[in-house]
Amino acid sequence: MKAKIVSIKEIEKDNPTLCLSALRFTGGCHKCRIFKQQIKYLTYKMSVEKAIKNMKCKPIITEEYIKAFKKEKKLLKELLEINKILGGD
Repeated sequence: MKAKIVSIKEIEKDNPTLCLSALRFTGGCHKCRIFKQQIKYLTYKMSVEKAIKNMKCKPIITEEYIKAFKKEKKLLKELLEINKILGGD
């Protein structure tokens, strides 16, 4: 369990929706339920970086997770193509 003392200046910095989730301040935006819902929906329409930029909450996501999201999207597309070849859905 992580803990951090946060000042009002940190809450207001790059936080247009004033998200008060503890995940935001401990480097865990990628674990947030709302973020997960939005990223799954938006990545069908656009790239991962663009999807993150278009989110209202402006999540703090590391480059490591962006690479992982890209890899996941690529693998899901590949799986879809394989399923089409095999006659699946």
